[in-house]
Amino acid sequence: MLAISVVAGLGESEVAAWGLASRLETLSLMVILAMTMSLPPWLGRCYGAGDWGQIHQLMGLAIKVAVLWQLGLGVLLALGAPWLAMALAGNPDVQSELSLLIRFLLPSYAALGVCMLVVSAGNALGWPLRAMLLSSARLFICYLPCLWLGSQLLVGGDWRRARH
Repeated sequence: MLAISVVAGLGESEVAAWGLASRLETLSLMVILAMTMSLPPWLGRCYGAGDWGQIHQLMGLAIKVAVLWQLGLGVLLALGAPWLAMALAGNPDVQSELSLLIRFLLPSYAALGVCMLVVSAGNALGWPLRAMLLSSARLFICYLPCLWLGSQLLVGGDWRRARH
């Protein structure tokens, strides 16, 4: 709700681009979502057996896969952002905003993927409070302040006028 209110203050094209970018977010996070569902049973088994070495190995592998997948996908999508934006949006203003979002948002999903995996692991290992605190910190300390700062830079700076 807070994120939408920040984006809504930017304009109609920005809201439309944000909506399309959120659909791309879901697609880009499919591998991460699959890992957040498949990793906990393995972690729980290792936790029950007291095999912390295996837990560290599984988490290390999962984090490497998440970072490599998200960065690789982010780079590919960033390179193809103008064409992808043209395919998804008919309005040139929305295309411009979406292209910008793809370039800046999708590569940042590597950090989101790691956070999602750690939260899932925290729940699997019996640390739900830690998992909730990490997820809350991501939202209230990282995501929302960065979104607000980005919107202020976009509106207050010459960046917007330079692009149009």
